[in-house]
Amino acid sequence: MHHHQFETPQHACRVIADWIGFYNHRRPHQALGMKTPTEAYALAARPLQKPLGQYMAGQI
Repeated sequence: MHHHQFETPQHACRVIADWIGFYNHRRPHQALGMKTPTEAYALAARPLQKPLGQYMAGQI
């Protein structure tokens, strides 16, 4: 992407979006154990906390 000549603002957006997709979804990162950021994030995702039960004011 360095020194890229963009024809229009739309062309620039498309090229940049493609580069971001490559960087986050296909390019392995050494700092992430050669995983992509998407893979590393998926492995780090935690299940959502279960909702707290409902309590009446006098039960707390």
